[in-house]
Amino acid sequence: MKKQTTGTLHLTAAVSSFQEENIRKALRVPKAIMLLKHGKTDYKIVSSDAPPVREAAVYLVSVLNQMAQREAFALDSDAPKAHSIYIETKPDFDGITDDGYTIYTKDGDIYIHGICDGGTANGVYRFMEDCLQCMFVRHDYDYIPKTDTVYLDELQICNNPDFAWRYQHQYEADQTDWHKRLLCNGCNDKAWGSTCHTVFDYVDPKLYFETHPEYFSLRFGKRVPDQLCLSSEEIYPIISESLNRMIAGNPEALYWDFSIMDNLHYCQCKACRRLYRQYGKSGSLFLILNRLAKEHPDKILSTLAYTYNERPPKHLKIEPNINISLAPIKSGQKYSFPLKGSRKARKTNRLISDWSEHVQRLYIWDYVVNFKHILLPYPNFDVQKDNLEFYKAHKVKSVFHQGMREKGCELACLRTYVMAKQLFDIDTDINGLLAKYLVVTYGKAAPYVAEYLETANRLMKEKAKDLDLYDNPQQHRFDYLSASAIQSYLHCLEKAFAAEKGNEAIEARLEEIEIGLLYAKFNEVSRDTAGKQKAFAAFKELVQKHGITHYNEWGKPSLSALLQNSFKDRKFF
Repeated sequence: MKKQTTGTLHLTAAVSSFQEENIRKALRVPKAIMLLKHGKTDYKIVSSDAPPVREAAVYLVSVLNQMAQREAFALDSDAPKAHSIYIETKPDFDGITDDGYTIYTKDGDIYIHGICDGGTANGVYRFMEDCLQCMFVRHDYDYIPKTDTVYLDELQICNNPDFAWRYQHQYEADQTDWHKRLLCNGCNDKAWGSTCHTVFDYVDPKLYFETHPEYFSLRFGKRVPDQLCLSSEEIYPIISESLNRMIAGNPEALYWDFSIMDNLHYCQCKACRRLYRQYGKSGSLFLILNRLAKEHPDKILSTLAYTYNERPPKHLKIEPNINISLAPIKSGQKYSFPLKGSRKARKTNRLISDWSEHVQRLYIWDYVVNFKHILLPYPNFDVQKDNLEFYKAHKVKSVFHQGMREKGCELACLRTYVMAKQLFDIDTDINGLLAKYLVVTYGKAAPYVAEYLETANRLMKEKAKDLDLYDNPQQHRFDYLSASAIQSYLHCLEKAFAAEKGNEAIEARLEEIEIGLLYAKFNEVSRDTAGKQKAFAAFKELVQKHGITHYNEWGKPSLSALLQNSFKDRKFF
């Protein structure tokens, strides 16, 4: 019986039917709101002075003037205008939650409000994307349709995020302000006073181990400074005082983490083992967390559901201001969690379901790239929608998609854009969004990029056992990374380059795709030694041109060491 999987991509047909010129035509059709006509406007833009709101308003002026191809709009202009776009925060506005927003028209004026400054800014960026048909597709490129006439319908929009806290972690978004236009409010978030693996921030072994080894884990009869002995009553006052001190130093921070160190060395003393039998392995941790949460009801205490603390405690009620960060690192990317098509997907489904019954706040630390080969093609776009719907149904408030902290991860910009859009709105039409993205980003080359993406996704879904976070290329030699499949992808890219020959901007974007395909080529299982050598030479030139320095998460062995290998020394099997 074939295992059930989520839906698949249908991009070639969507790209073929999408005409970029239709965007401009639709904007020029007369409607209720005449924002711009023949390069002239009756609107001025009025904004509050709050920094995120003002920044978004300035961006709106720039985008509108780029659309008009002249200086038609101004911010807070003294020039008399019949209408205004009012951008300001309204804390008591009904119907808005978290950093959601409303956009509406009244008597010809346009109003953009949030109940917080971040929400108001979100409304401005979404006004540009949803109403003006712009797309903030890359950190270095916004698609802005050029037209001297823009009409809009009467507007009545209220859009709240599906997840209150959203972070699409990728170098290209983290190192720029692109994340703001993607509505990722978790980037550079000051709400977190501390994050993960923090118990030693509270009881530092450098200060206490020598004089009080009993504060630390007993392992096979010997105290070691690897974890805390959480059954020790003597350490609680130290933990509590440490938290008080940290909060005093950063009173604005809402989230404070207290989670185990990154190892499996839990304490084996009699008192801890007694708690494990009574409450499960995580019980001793939650006894402390509950006390801290009661002492600080205005803060959110957070911890990792991780390794031996992965499962909820038994027979123990968890305080409502405790947040669980669940990191399902042993889950694949072929089968979505709700469909339970694999053992790993079933396990993750059960973990999320179990935790949702114990806590009011769930944070998912998700993983969405191949950490061992970050340049390798990794077709996992369509599984995210099912997972996000499952998260929302199980009290998940926050989602962190961990991409790559290094520059140039495979399809980094496309992956960041699509996943960020879904984090705010899980009902996003992925095929439609991708079709528009490909057309405005790759121009005439879009059908061939679509063909490659659709084919890779289909082969993975039909033939691969799973798609994991640490797969080697050789594991997919009979499915989406077979020699014949890679050759077909490269052929798609040849046609893409030919379609936009001479367009340097688009050629550079296609080269980013080419890097991943060349990497797959010289790692493929085949006897095409000459082809692999040729691919490696081209790969070497492109990664140096694009400033890419890593091909895995750890940088070991380094990319520079890989590139220094001569063809004779490198083994092309």
